Amino acid sequence: MTNDLNRIVTGPLIYDAHRFQGVNLRPKTQKLLAAAPAEGDQLAMLNRLLLEDAYPDDISRSDLE
Repeated sequence: MTNDLNRIVTGPLIYDAHRFQGVNLRPKTQKLLAAAPAEGDQLAMLNRLLLEDAYPDDISRSDLE
């Protein structure tokens, strides 16, 4: 499962308006999403934040800033 999550986080952007409809995105997630990172650490951070926001009871929140 860890390998699968790592592959999702380090892969392409997982955000899609339809997929995340009804998910309450934190301000820092919204800010990073608006910056539209295309690759690298910023994209991985955004994907991680999106997963945390979508599954708050299942994925512990990171201290990523």
